[in-house]
Amino acid sequence: MMQRIQTNKRIISFKKINKKLLTINAILVIGFFGSQILVTSVLGTKTQEIDEIRQKKDDLRLQNEILTAQIDKAKTITASQELIDRLKLSAKDVTFLNDKTSDDLAYDQNQP
Repeated sequence: MMQRIQTNKRIISFKKINKKLLTINAILVIGFFGSQILVTSVLGTKTQEIDEIRQKKDDLRLQNEILTAQIDKAKTITASQELIDRLKLSAKDVTFLNDKTSDDLAYDQNQP
């Protein structure tokens, strides 16, 4: 095999080229593994932080739904009381008739 090639007054040595390529490959491999370790260590802690934030978000959504339900309930009670006051409504007792002979009468259907 030829160890040197001569082209237009330049001599190319394959040993020097191989040595440079080997050095560049070693640097690239070390850089690749170093970057992988860095990314893994950074993302490993960030993943835990993201999970904690998602859990807090879910808790806040649940609390928000509970508060919204309580507000809606309070609005309903307030609106009902305002309607009762405005229309001057009052509670009345209902008496059911037990006579099933007439179709025109309201009777208690729960009674035998």
